[in-house]
Amino acid sequence: MKKYLLALLLLLPVISFAGHHKHDSITFYLDMTVAEGKSDGLQEFVSFLEETVKKTEPNTLYYKYYISDDGKKVSLIEHYANSKDALFHVNAFLVAPHREQFLETFVITNY
Repeated sequence: MKKYLLALLLLLPVISFAGHHKHDSITFYLDMTVAEGKSDGLQEFVSFLEETVKKTEPNTLYYKYYISDDGKKVSLIEHYANSKDALFHVNAFLVAPHREQFLETFVITNY
């Protein structure tokens, strides 16, 4: 019983702080594998995606791909100030000319 009480006392400040602070930002983190036969030109494609978001989505705070040393896995971190900016990105992706290439290149393994 003392362990549970101690755990509650340790967590109480964290729980109470979480309820008193407003934070609207949204972060997406995706782990992906590179589809077989799609590793050629991967760095160029990723650079293109990063530059496209930078140019067309000024409210995106952070958008960066990380490619594993063997080129088989990719992580993507996206950060937006609020849900409006995140939805703008999602809607832009749905009609983007590079959408099909993205879906053919990457297999999302964790979101």
